[in-house]
Amino acid sequence: MDTKSTLILIRGVSGVGKTTLAHSLATDPTKSFAIAADDYFTRTTGVYDFRPSLLPAAHRWCLVETKNHLSFCDKVVVHNTFTCRWEMEPYLAFAGQNGHKIIVIDLFTGYNPTTGTGYTPTELHARCTHGVPLAGIQAQIDRYELDWRNADPRPYWER
Repeated sequence: MDTKSTLILIRGVSGVGKTTLAHSLATDPTKSFAIAADDYFTRTTGVYDFRPSLLPAAHRWCLVETKNHLSFCDKVVVHNTFTCRWEMEPYLAFAGQNGHKIIVIDLFTGYNPTTGTGYTPTELHARCTHGVPLAGIQAQIDRYELDWRNADPRPYWER
């Protein structure tokens, strides 16, 4: 019987801990793989060199690498912000069409203004290792689709 790989998508705003969780889930380099669009901007020296104009290329690269690794790894963990359903859709479609198991882990921020628990935007900004400005983190929170399963899978420009 052909056993298919598992695709794990970790979604959440910048600074919430997606990378840490991804690497804790992908511990065996011979059987698992963790990847994010941010990896596209990390040079071989380890220096992170983000260039906004290359973001579409980074996401295309991340998807291609995910597809490639699903062919030989037991588990592939993608840790992008995935604030909207349409951003996950190419991964969900590919995995579904090819019989891979799909797990979506939603970290969001955990912040509850009523109880004061979880991470505030300011705390997320302080935790973020990629220099995302506070306004950028707030924008991620504002557009975050909590109910991604019932959200529109089309990119916003096609709606």
